[in-house]
Amino acid sequence: MNNSAAFFDVDGTIAKGDIVRHYVYLRTSRMNFLQQTLWKALFLFKVPRYIILDKLSRYDFSCAFYRNYVNLKPPELKDRTSNYFQKSGRKSIYPAALERVQQHQHNGDMVVLVTNSLREIVEPLARHLQVSELIAPQLEKQENRFTGALLGGPLTDHRKAQAVAQFAREHSLDLDQCYAYADSLDDVPMLESVGNPKAINPDRNLRRIAQRKGWEIFDWPLAENYSPSP
Repeated sequence: MNNSAAFFDVDGTIAKGDIVRHYVYLRTSRMNFLQQTLWKALFLFKVPRYIILDKLSRYDFSCAFYRNYVNLKPPELKDRTSNYFQKSGRKSIYPAALERVQQHQHNGDMVVLVTNSLREIVEPLARHLQVSELIAPQLEKQENRFTGALLGGPLTDHRKAQAVAQFAREHSLDLDQCYAYADSLDDVPMLESVGNPKAINPDRNLRRIAQRKGWEIFDWPLAENYSPSP
């Protein structure tokens, strides 16, 4: 193992998805069709508020959204996330992302997943990728139930970059030699913190920044549109 690492954002970078899609699936996966329809109809009333919060502050949006997990039991979440990955998560992985992770592993780089999705949700993906290092928020527990609060808060914006910097210090990594892969404007501080930033499936704002800064840009399709590298 050398003194460099590859830090990968997860949602939109390694796999298609986001914290809202994860939650909707986990909450409705064991409902019948009528229950799902009613639940989703009620959930839609919350969506405009979440959209506004997200535009104002990804941190505040995350705090508000994760309150939906209140009173869910940890064993239940673990069981549902395992089923979620087997039924949906594996199919959502970008083949080019898997190829890039394996390339870094072959080169002796430490591979680290850095995400604002819950640790419980990302752990099955990390095991599938054979990645042992995961930086992700965790839900607070009281009396074997989740409170809806996050231990240490969400992992967004500069907080993600700070987590990467702390990890680098703890593992004696040279950030100038490290890589970072991410897809959104919220990830810019993390991308700026390493010597080799890569914009993956970037949104419009990140694409504009990446072009201005000369960062490499990659568009990674899902399996049906993927052609392996020669």
